[in-house]
Amino acid sequence: MATLRHVDLSKRRFLRAQSRTTITHFRLPWTIGEEHFNHNCSKCRQCLEVCETQIIELDGDGLPFLNFSKGECTFCAACVEKCPEPLFQSRQQPPFSGQLNIKQTCLAKQHIFCQSCADSCDQQAISFVYRQAIPEPSVDQNACNQCGACISVCPNQSTELINLETAKKAQESRL
Repeated sequence: MATLRHVDLSKRRFLRAQSRTTITHFRLPWTIGEEHFNHNCSKCRQCLEVCETQIIELDGDGLPFLNFSKGECTFCAACVEKCPEPLFQSRQQPPFSGQLNIKQTCLAKQHIFCQSCADSCDQQAISFVYRQAIPEPSVDQNACNQCGACISVCPNQSTELINLETAKKAQESRL
């Protein structure tokens, strides 16, 4: 028979709140900012219904974010147009403040031939450089539009987009 153990909910709440400060996911494209979004999103879910690639999901607080492991953002702006709240900046601005990172777990960095991320990148932001027999990925951050196309196709889940706004705030909160 299984024994029940006491769970300190205050500790669990503390850890859950701590993890929220280090979130590096992306909200919808062209949002004004994480804090503005969090305070003004009405959680109406209309953005989920209109996303053509169905990558919008809800976090633990019921706020929408982009799950790039399911696919890419095509920047169709349907979510922006459908949203009843003033959460977005001009579409003339970059859609995100992010940076693509390729982790050391990348197959090519482990000397196993793979270029699925570059093959999926319409912006040609990922190229492969021969330093050894197997080429390694190189990212042109200026060419990357943070669409996330390279994330869902990576067989080793080694590509990640880092939200620079939330990463910076998380780092500042640790100081």
